[in-house]
Amino acid sequence: MIYKSLPKSVGLRRITLHKSVSNGDKLYLLLVECSNFLHDLTAAAVLIPALRARLCGYTGLYRTTAVF
Repeated sequence: MIYKSLPKSVGLRRITLHKSVSNGDKLYLLLVECSNFLHDLTAAAVLIPALRARLCGYTGLYRTTAVF
């Protein structure tokens, strides 16, 4: 339901879920890519606590600085 809680102004591009393939503990990585997310800090302030409420271990905001 992440896509429903984000305003259109953040420019949602993609939601990707990665799962580890190791035999031990399971590791999941959820990536939410937005083109204008840091321009609307109100949306960021709403989304980060919502992710923590879903028992996400670590949350953070990252900005692209270089593209290869």
